[in-house]
Amino acid sequence: MFQGAVAVEMGDPGKALGLLDSVSQIENRVLRAEGYLWRARAHVEMGPASEVWRNLDAARKADASFSAPGNLLRLQWGVRSADTAMVFQGLQALMANSDARFFGDSIRGLLEGVAEVWGPDTVVRLMSGAERADWSRSERDELLLQRGRLAHRAGRTALAFDDTERVAGGVGETARDARVQLAKWRLRQVTQLAELRTIRALLLPAVESTGAREILNGIRRVEFLVDMALNGESRAYFAAAERAREVLHADALAGALFLAYADSDADSPWLGKALLAARDLSGVPQQHRQIELRLSRVPQSAYVRYARTGESGDALALLEERLQSALTDILGRMETELRARRLLLLDSGTRESPPLT
Repeated sequence: MFQGAVAVEMGDPGKALGLLDSVSQIENRVLRAEGYLWRARAHVEMGPASEVWRNLDAARKADASFSAPGNLLRLQWGVRSADTAMVFQGLQALMANSDARFFGDSIRGLLEGVAEVWGPDTVVRLMSGAERADWSRSERDELLLQRGRLAHRAGRTALAFDDTERVAGGVGETARDARVQLAKWRLRQVTQLAELRTIRALLLPAVESTGAREILNGIRRVEFLVDMALNGESRAYFAAAERAREVLHADALAGALFLAYADSDADSPWLGKALLAARDLSGVPQQHRQIELRLSRVPQSAYVRYARTGESGDALALLEERLQSALTDILGRMETELRARRLLLLDSGTRESPPLT
């Protein structure tokens, strides 16, 4: 039997089937079941399908513990043959089998590959009932987190949030990953600075996660920069907006901060830059039109002229140099102050001081 298994692994299914021909005569039921499973794997390469199923059934009858690896093979062959019905049957059987949790990584890897080919929505439908999988809590949560991410990619946001929130309610690394994922999704919806407090509350229980610390520190920096802007340094709005866009990926909030700068200094030489950035981040048609109207009123702006005609000139380069110099100074002072006041999270996940609310 072992020589037959080696032949399968070496890519010689014909030889393997010859070596495994006497599997039914093996007295030890575990070895007999394993032999049938190797025969099924050999038939995957050669066919016919009926022989694959016959040997899988024989393996299960010889020893029930081989049901999980048999259904994993069913799932793999369904993927290989692009048979959604077979994939569904294999996956559902695996989720109903507590022993299949040991194959969790392999199953999720297969499903991720399928999503690339068949699309995330198809895989979400194939994963129906994942929340009831007869697996350990940790393995089931990994499966649910995967379905949540696939559902979000498929535009099924209600299911995505439901699955991910369910996982986030647990403990451990997977729960922390779920909280970070939820935070990233919610940041895309944030339009006002005050809404960042709910993101902070969501992430504090996951503070051991590097991803959570990065977001929490990003939030702290944006809030501090806005405070600087409100205290008279209007260009700090620019720095806050860029942080919101590039670190937090909170485009709607970034657009609002660019507009806050534009509203704070109507005579600024960087007004056009702020309005253009806000326009590009706006997903609201009415707001987009309003920004375009404001842009039409500052045609002399070097930034607007460059956007309309492609003309840059020395004036634009000089403005950029001045702005970057100012922002570098602002960011430097911000970082010094935050560290002096011990308001940032350390790499270890500990906090130098409690979060401000």
